[in-house]
Amino acid sequence: MNEHTAPKLTNKIAIQSLTYQTIKSQFNLVANMAVRACARVAANRKAAKQKGKPVKGFMPSSMDCDKDLFRFCEHDSTVSLATIHGRERVNWTLDKKIYFFLLLSLPLGKIGSAACSL
Repeated sequence: MNEHTAPKLTNKIAIQSLTYQTIKSQFNLVANMAVRACARVAANRKAAKQKGKPVKGFMPSSMDCDKDLFRFCEHDSTVSLATIHGRERVNWTLDKKIYFFLLLSLPLGKIGSAACSL
Protein backbone atom coordinates (compact mmCIF):
# COMPACT_ATOMS: atom_id res chain seq x y z
CA MET A 1 0.00 0.00 0.00
CA ASN A 2 2.77 2.42 0.94
CA GLU A 3 4.58 1.72 -2.33
CA HIS A 4 1.44 2.04 -4.49
CA THR A 5 0.20 5.47 -3.44
CA ALA A 6 1.72 8.90 -3.84
CA PRO A 7 4.35 9.35 -1.08
CA LYS A 8 3.00 12.77 -0.07
CA LEU A 9 -0.52 11.43 0.50
CA THR A 10 -1.15 11.42 4.27
CA ASN A 11 -4.94 11.46 4.53
CA LYS A 12 -6.22 8.09 5.78
CA ILE A 13 -9.55 8.42 3.95
CA ALA A 14 -7.79 9.18 0.66
CA ILE A 15 -5.39 6.26 1.13
CA GLN A 16 -8.30 4.01 2.04
CA SER A 17 -10.33 5.02 -1.03
CA LEU A 18 -7.37 4.19 -3.29
CA THR A 19 -6.26 0.89 -1.72
CA TYR A 20 -9.03 -0.67 0.42
CA GLN A 21 -10.52 -3.15 -2.06
CA THR A 22 -7.13 -4.25 -3.37
CA ILE A 23 -5.49 -4.93 -0.01
CA LYS A 24 -8.64 -6.48 1.43
CA SER A 25 -8.86 -9.04 -1.37
CA GLN A 26 -5.11 -9.52 -1.95
CA PHE A 27 -4.39 -10.33 1.70
CA ASN A 28 -7.81 -11.81 2.60
CA LEU A 29 -8.34 -9.21 5.34
CA VAL A 30 -11.52 -8.53 7.25
CA ALA A 31 -12.80 -4.97 6.72
CA ASN A 32 -11.42 -3.54 9.98
CA MET A 33 -7.94 -4.91 9.29
CA ALA A 34 -7.86 -3.16 5.91
CA VAL A 35 -9.14 0.11 7.43
CA ARG A 36 -6.60 -0.05 10.30
CA ALA A 37 -3.76 -0.73 7.82
CA CYS A 38 -4.72 2.37 5.80
CA ALA A 39 -4.86 4.46 8.98
CA ARG A 40 -1.46 3.16 10.09
CA VAL A 41 0.17 4.05 6.78
CA ALA A 42 -1.36 7.54 6.98
CA ALA A 43 -0.19 8.05 10.59
CA ASN A 44 3.34 6.87 9.80
CA ARG A 45 3.51 9.14 6.77
CA LYS A 46 2.35 12.12 8.84
CA ALA A 47 4.95 11.38 11.54
CA ALA A 48 7.70 11.02 8.93
CA LYS A 49 6.62 14.26 7.26
CA GLN A 50 6.81 16.13 10.59
CA LYS A 51 10.34 14.78 11.09
CA GLY A 52 11.32 15.61 7.51
CA LYS A 53 12.10 11.96 6.73
CA PRO A 54 10.63 9.44 4.28
CA VAL A 55 8.75 6.34 5.45
CA LYS A 56 11.27 3.51 5.17
CA GLY A 57 8.76 0.67 5.06
CA PHE A 58 6.55 -1.52 7.16
CA MET A 59 7.40 -4.78 8.85
CA PRO A 60 4.78 -7.47 9.56
CA SER A 61 5.63 -7.47 13.26
CA SER A 62 2.49 -5.88 14.68
CA MET A 63 -0.91 -4.53 13.79
CA ASP A 64 -3.19 -1.82 15.06
CA CYS A 65 -6.32 -3.19 16.69
CA ASP A 66 -9.66 -1.69 17.51
CA LYS A 67 -12.50 -3.02 19.65
CA ASP A 68 -13.67 -5.30 16.83
CA LEU A 69 -10.26 -6.86 16.15
CA PHE A 70 -9.18 -7.34 19.78
CA ARG A 71 -11.46 -8.03 22.73
CA PHE A 72 -10.34 -8.54 26.31
CA CYS A 73 -12.71 -10.97 28.04
CA GLU A 74 -12.40 -10.12 31.70
CA HIS A 75 -14.71 -12.85 32.99
CA ASP A 76 -12.39 -15.69 31.90
CA SER A 77 -9.04 -13.95 31.20
CA THR A 78 -9.06 -14.62 27.49
CA VAL A 79 -8.71 -12.45 24.44
CA SER A 80 -10.68 -12.75 21.26
CA LEU A 81 -8.75 -11.82 18.12
CA ALA A 82 -10.00 -11.40 14.57
CA THR A 83 -7.65 -13.16 12.17
CA ILE A 84 -7.67 -13.81 8.44
CA HIS A 85 -8.80 -17.35 9.35
CA GLY A 86 -11.70 -16.23 11.57
CA ARG A 87 -11.96 -15.25 15.21
CA GLU A 88 -9.61 -16.97 17.66
CA ARG A 89 -10.02 -17.07 21.41
CA VAL A 90 -6.91 -17.62 23.53
CA ASN A 91 -6.05 -17.71 27.23
CA TRP A 92 -4.10 -14.76 28.48
CA THR A 93 -2.15 -14.57 31.72
CA LEU A 94 -1.69 -10.96 32.75
CA ASP A 95 0.53 -9.12 35.13
CA LYS A 96 -1.71 -7.42 37.75
CA LYS A 97 -0.72 -3.92 36.57
CA ILE A 98 -1.74 -4.69 32.98
CA TYR A 99 -4.94 -6.40 34.15
CA PHE A 100 -6.06 -3.32 36.08
CA PHE A 101 -5.03 -1.04 33.19
CA LEU A 102 -7.28 -3.05 30.87
CA LEU A 103 -10.15 -2.94 33.35
CA LEU A 104 -9.78 0.83 33.67
CA SER A 105 -9.78 1.23 29.90
CA LEU A 106 -13.14 -0.52 29.53
CA PRO A 107 -16.25 1.67 29.46
CA LEU A 108 -17.81 1.81 32.94
CA GLY A 109 -20.78 -0.30 31.90
CA LYS A 110 -18.48 -3.10 30.77
CA ILE A 111 -16.43 -3.54 33.96
CA GLY A 112 -17.31 -6.82 35.58
CA SER A 113 -19.59 -7.83 32.73
CA ALA A 114 -17.37 -7.84 29.67
CA ALA A 115 -18.85 -10.43 27.35
CA CYS A 116 -16.83 -12.19 24.70
CA SER A 117 -17.99 -14.38 21.88
CA LEU A 118 -16.26 -16.14 19.04
